[in-house]
Amino acid sequence: MALDLMRDITTALKSEISAELGSDYRELDYLEDVAKNSFRSGNDRYGVRALGGIQEPGVTKMVTITQQYEIVLTKGYTESNIDDDPQVSKSYDNRENFLEIYKRLVNNRGGLPGTIINITDLTISEPEFLVDDKIAIQRATLSITYRYSLI
Repeated sequence: MALDLMRDITTALKSEISAELGSDYRELDYLEDVAKNSFRSGNDRYGVRALGGIQEPGVTKMVTITQQYEIVLTKGYTESNIDDDPQVSKSYDNRENFLEIYKRLVNNRGGLPGTIINITDLTISEPEFLVDDKIAIQRATLSITYRYSLI
């Protein structure tokens, strides 16, 4: 039951992210090691995965969980021989996208308003770069509180 909820939430988050970013973005094949992805057919990618969670105090015969979810965004850049402005610019683009995604997820309760109680604690990491592929990678985590019945 709870595992299916995690899959349902992950699927709903992917749908919301895809709708926010548009058709230029595709889903990442590899999330654990982003460098394993082939970026030949497109650099703008996203991915979502469930991380750890904890049980919160709740009502009788219901389990309330607050779980971390990670969102990964990638964006391609063109290399400059003068400075690293293209890299920095794409990392700002990723951060802007995270803020828009977060706003959408909070307003739509992650696409599962009957399951998700709250979305909080957005944390955006520092950018990473795949220099050979010219890709800016950014990760963000957020806390999703949801509930399921023990009955």
